[in-house]
Amino acid sequence: MKEKINYPKKQYLLWSIFILVLLLHSFSGWGQVIVQEETITIPTYKNGEPNPMPRFYEGRTHQGVQRRIYPYPFDDNMTTVKTDQDYHIIHVENEFIDLGILPQLGGRIYYALDKTDNYNFFYRNHVIKPSLIGMIGS
Repeated sequence: MKEKINYPKKQYLLWSIFILVLLLHSFSGWGQVIVQEETITIPTYKNGEPNPMPRFYEGRTHQGVQRRIYPYPFDDNMTTVKTDQDYHIIHVENEFIDLGILPQLGGRIYYALDKTDNYNFFYRNHVIKPSLIGMIGS
């Protein structure tokens, strides 16, 4: 039986960026891949502090499973406070595409632009607003 190896999120991010750069470089063939890092400011809605008292089973379900989240706090304190927050963004581009990756948000692709026809093939959010989609909140 194989043992499951737990890799940290940072290692996943670094490997993802490495593979992405490698793929971009191999597909461009005659182009050059450019990787840059900079800081951008994005309006971001803030979360309130989670309730320190953990919730036990309350009879509700989440996507077909029982909602037993103990010992984690339930993070449902959404606010309407919007502030400008600085994020590091990694630009990876060649002559055909331009990608923006936000490492602070788990390595999410922030935008992806097809440079041949100036088409964004990933939706670019102009604001970051957490939502209650996870079992323990946002």
